[in-house]
Amino acid sequence: MQGQPGAVGGTGFSGAAVAAVLLVLGASSPALANRPSFAGSGAPSPGAAVRFSDPSVSRVIYYELTADAPVQWFAVESDRPQELRVQLGVPVGPSQVAGEPALALFGPGLDGRLEGVAIEPPPGTSRGGLAVSANGQPEEFYEPVTGTRSLIVGEARVQLPSAGTYYGAVFDVRGQEGKLWVALGEREVFTWRDLPRLFQWIRKARAFHELSGWPRWMGVAGGGILALAVTAAVLVRRLAG
Repeated sequence: MQGQPGAVGGTGFSGAAVAAVLLVLGASSPALANRPSFAGSGAPSPGAAVRFSDPSVSRVIYYELTADAPVQWFAVESDRPQELRVQLGVPVGPSQVAGEPALALFGPGLDGRLEGVAIEPPPGTSRGGLAVSANGQPEEFYEPVTGTRSLIVGEARVQLPSAGTYYGAVFDVRGQEGKLWVALGEREVFTWRDLPRLFQWIRKARAFHELSGWPRWMGVAGGGILALAVTAAVLVRRLAG
């Protein structure tokens, strides 16, 4: 069903309503600025990798490992030596998630030995690399904007030693199929141009976590915005009279 004219994502919220919601959420929810990519199982090779141009920008990629695509890829273009924060997580709720997520990173200057990683490095990269895997006790993470829960199972800060293209291969150590996500970078970037995509992002993130409907805050915010709109309309009519 098509949304009303001026509505975003078919929810019935106007652009002004969305702006008001974001003003409230933005002050309390840094997670709103994470830029999502919903790759599913559609990045099974370096050539099909999800690509980013700035390693510092905070992003999250949602993947699903399958029998036909047990390894998923991303690529990051770095214009200088810099640090890259990497997090590995699994959603709480879906029927099938990756059991032991891991990531192998390949690129210029990364020449460490990858023990037990049977993944061919992309063309143009060295034989070595760097691995990130589950470490310590998983940390539960609640994302308030989407109303979803995850477990952060691994985290690392990787030094990218030079400019160039770095490839990340995401897989499960035991070859288990299922869903997982990878978060990269730390610098939060969100602009008004992202507003039309906000509700689509929320819907897709909840579908990834196998949740129906919308997060609770949307109903509360919608009621508050409606009350404000009615009050403003009454005041305008009185002033005009």
